[in-house]
Order: sequence, then structure tokens, then C-alpha cells
Amino acid sequence: MRLADWLIEQGKSPRRLTQEQFAQEVGTSSSTISRLVSGRRRPSLDLARRISEVTDGKVTANDFVSEADDEPEPVRSLRSRVA
Repeated sequence: MRLADWLIEQGKSPRRLTQEQFAQEVGTSSSTISRLVSGRRRPSLDLARRISEVTDGKVTANDFVSEADDEPEPVRSLRSRVA
């Protein structure tokens, strides 16, 4: 599950966990969580582990890796120029 989807789900739950509260629970800043949600940053292994723990395993390190990351650099570079 994507972190953004999990946070939306939590915002609708009776617990109403905010992004800021989530950041505190995993031990990082709300700006870091914002960057993770938008895809502008990937978590360290330690942060990914803490996110997985707080989300009861619903968000894992694999959820931060896109299929494009598995492509060799020349293919990624070409795709970014075409897009």
C-alpha cells in the first residue's frame, strides 16, 4: 500500500491520525513525510522499517520502489526525455 493511501485511510478513521502525528510516531519531520508521499524522496532502511512498524506492515520498503527503478540508467534517461 502506498503511504499516501494509508494516510488518507487513517484520516478517515476514528483515530484521525494526521501527517504531523504520523511523522512524530516514526521519528521524522512532517516535511520528510511530505517528500515521501510525493515521491521526491525515498526513506532510509531504518525509516522504512519504522514506517512498516507504525502501519502494521501495510506500508513496506517495497512500496517506495517503482518499476522504473529496475530499468538500467540509459532506459530511464531516455524515458524521461520522451515523457
